[in-house]
Amino acid sequence: MTGRILPFPKTELIKEVEDGYFYIDLSLITRKELKENLPILLNSKGLIADSRYRTGGVFQYFLSLITDTAINTGYWNSPVFRYPNRENIRYIKENPWTIYPDKEYHIKAPVVFLSGHNCLSRCETNLEFVKHYKLGKIIGEPTQGVNGDTNFAYIGKKSLNERFKIKTLLKK
Repeated sequence: MTGRILPFPKTELIKEVEDGYFYIDLSLITRKELKENLPILLNSKGLIADSRYRTGGVFQYFLSLITDTAINTGYWNSPVFRYPNRENIRYIKENPWTIYPDKEYHIKAPVVFLSGHNCLSRCETNLEFVKHYKLGKIIGEPTQGVNGDTNFAYIGKKSLNERFKIKTLLKK
């Protein structure tokens, strides 16, 4: 367990819900735990992958187990704000995320992914992989809609203080 506080009680990370059908909690399971259970998952009839809560890198490892080909996000364009009022915005083109099929294992069973409002950032990107490459069916609630990295606009303290007559509470 990761020690993360979640708004629901957690029980088993992988659980057989019906003969040959398994539930996998992608929010808390580790890569090691997933690998330990691969013999069961490789022979399953179907999987329910719970991605309703923030998932880590194990989600991408899971995707490598169910894809036949390399999948990628396309390029990321991160804005750089240096001027006010969204003037003269520059974009930094960053390389795509690519997930390659696992060389050793491949899960052939159909997968249903559970989606919820606590799925954000990387979790949403992973569900976009599922949707775009048709890796499974997604059911549940919409995600938060905050995909991608957080971008901060940095403005010097001195210029803020001068322009808006802000009194700083920081001691010099």
